[in-house]
This record gives sequence, structure tokens and C-alpha cells, in this order.
Amino acid sequence: MKQTSTTSQRGIQSDRLLALVLMAFSAIVFLYARDWQMEAGLYPRAIAVIIFALSSFMLIKPKEKKRKTPGSMFKEAIANKETFFVVVLTVVFIMVIEPVGFFVALPVYMVLTQLLLGSRDWKNIALSTVVTTAFIYLVFVVMLSIRIPVAFWLT
Repeated sequence: MKQTSTTSQRGIQSDRLLALVLMAFSAIVFLYARDWQMEAGLYPRAIAVIIFALSSFMLIKPKEKKRKTPGSMFKEAIANKETFFVVVLTVVFIMVIEPVGFFVALPVYMVLTQLLLGSRDWKNIALSTVVTTAFIYLVFVVMLSIRIPVAFWLT
């Protein structure tokens, strides 16, 4: 019985530590984005505020759970390969936005992500990719006049 209490306490401590890290990260993002134009910085600042608020809830009332070791987390990651590859694909997507352009990188990212997650209906993949890309273009470029990185060969 004593072991369960200790394990629970460690889980609470790790939740609180994660909450503090997320709160610091969101504060840094908020401060970094305040120098941007109002339209360009609004979304990152809003997300930073949401992350900060949700993290503060986790700091105040952490969830009791079993303690995870690095080994158990690694086993979970291996069991859920799709999540790992989507994270890697997202990092690559973010890295290629500037040199390749957002509206070139986004459709490739969306198609690869959907294929990776098991979708094989090409009609749905194409439709969701085209609609999402067009929607983002219309909202951010046309309506809000936000400059989005374009391919280097189009500048």
C-alpha cells in the first residue's frame, strides 16, 4: 500500500513539472509573438494563452496515475508508431515551410499524414487536402491579408 502512494505522488510531481514547463513555453511563445503584426501574432498568442490556462489547471489539480519510466514510455511509443511518425512529419513540415513555401508543403504534408494514418481513399484525401488548402488561402491571404511564405521560385 505504501508503494502505491509513493508511485501516485511521483506521478503528481511529474504532472506539476510538465505543467510548469508548458507554462514557461507558452509564456515564451506569447512574448516572442508580441512583436509580430497584430494579425500574424494573434493566433500564436491565443494558443499560448490557452496552453498556459490549461497547464495551470494541471498544476493545481494533477491527475493521479501510475508512474511512467523511460522504458515504459519507449515501449508505448514503439507500440504507437503512427504518432511518432506524424510528429516527425510535422517537424519536417515546419522546417520546409520557409524554403519550399507553405502552399507547396501543406498539401504534401496532408497527403502523407493521411496515408500514414491509414486512409487509402484517394478521393477523400484529395478533397480534404484541396478544401483545407483553399480555406487557409482564402482566410489568411485573401481576407486577413497575412503574408504566408511562398516557394523560393515564386518570389
